[in-house]
Amino acid sequence: MKPYFKIFQDVKDQYRWTFYAANHEEIAVPGESFTRRATAEANIDRVQRLAPTAPIHDLTKPGADGHHGQGGTPEFEVYENQAKEYRWRLQSGNNKIIAISSEGYNSKSACENGIELVKKFAPNAEVKDETQGSGNSEGKNKKSVQPRGGKFA
Repeated sequence: MKPYFKIFQDVKDQYRWTFYAANHEEIAVPGESFTRRATAEANIDRVQRLAPTAPIHDLTKPGADGHHGQGGTPEFEVYENQAKEYRWRLQSGNNKIIAISSEGYNSKSACENGIELVKKFAPNAEVKDETQGSGNSEGKNKKSVQPRGGKFA
């Protein structure tokens, strides 16, 4: 199986997506939920277009100034959350978070490997639509989604 995106509706009828690796492990989720399936699809499209060339800004290095806020250029940011796990987020050129790591990593190298999976495989990944409007009976199963802790968790 190849890496893929899956669009679904959560228990609040919001549209979300998950990016899965070939081994079906969750790699990325959106930074927010969406009221329309088309908006979720557009978010996936942005990830597919921006991820391959987005540079990595390591906020864990000594002297890193946190969120740089310069805008204009999409980028991945690597940071440590409150639980001291490494996480990443992909921002568009206007500093809007369009994807985040679906989990915290114990090592920075594992976090960076997650980024590399997105950079390499997201652009050509299949999008599986499991929403009610897709005609897929699986879409009727709502998925409960835990909050990811906000913009700088």
